[in-house]
Amino acid sequence: MTIAFGDDLSLCNSLHPVTTTAGNVHFLILSIAYQSRWWLGDAMADAPDPYCFVVEEKRSGESFVLDIRPKDDTMREHFVKVWQKLGSAFNAQCQLGRTASPGWVNWKPGEWCEQKKDCEDRLQYGAWCGDNLVGFLNVRPHFLSPHATGELLYVEHLAAAPGNIDTSLWSKRFQYTGQALLAYAVLLSKNNGYSGRFGLHVADAAALEWYRHLNKTKCGGSLFFPERSGVNGPGQHGDRDAEKTFLEATEPGAAAWLETYRSA
Repeated sequence: MTIAFGDDLSLCNSLHPVTTTAGNVHFLILSIAYQSRWWLGDAMADAPDPYCFVVEEKRSGESFVLDIRPKDDTMREHFVKVWQKLGSAFNAQCQLGRTASPGWVNWKPGEWCEQKKDCEDRLQYGAWCGDNLVGFLNVRPHFLSPHATGELLYVEHLAAAPGNIDTSLWSKRFQYTGQALLAYAVLLSKNNGYSGRFGLHVADAAALEWYRHLNKTKCGGSLFFPERSGVNGPGQHGDRDAEKTFLEATEPGAAAWLETYRSA
């Protein structure tokens, strides 16, 4: 499967981990240490160090800590009634204007919540700011690294909500969602025995540019191994991803990225 983002990296120098409740920072819910206990159960006896996964409201500049939690009925309802309708609206705008639609307008995350065939191991998380679903993350365990580093966490879907993507119909509300969710994927990997390593297939040229810019400007070029193609995704239809660019995080690069979100 593929990855999409709506973040503007040119602005992300203003993003810093939140350490106190002073000023304009709003702590919504932060229970990262326990939300990450997904498939290992009691094997993860020690809670990890806390991290603050922060986004910023673009217009006001206020910072918000994400409430990242496993999928539930509210998340699915939001996908169907809000997320997918926004995608359909912008797709119609593109068609009327005879311009190309971005790939994310065709995503059906509400349907993915119900899928079971060939994705029984998929783990789904929503990122919330109050009642706003600002992004989501789907991951799968036990993916074999093409770089011979063993198994790693596969990031199947990672996206900011349509309302957090600049379009000709609206301006984004929250920014840096993709960056925060990517760091959360590192935490999930770390907590479950993969040393923070993850892999993913890139959706399109715009997403590849996003990753390259992030790697170069924020991680000193150390976040990923060299890009590869010809790598199958998970599941019986994984060969469909082979033509896409595959990225795998290095252990030191992933650890360094996660540390930028550590709370004091």
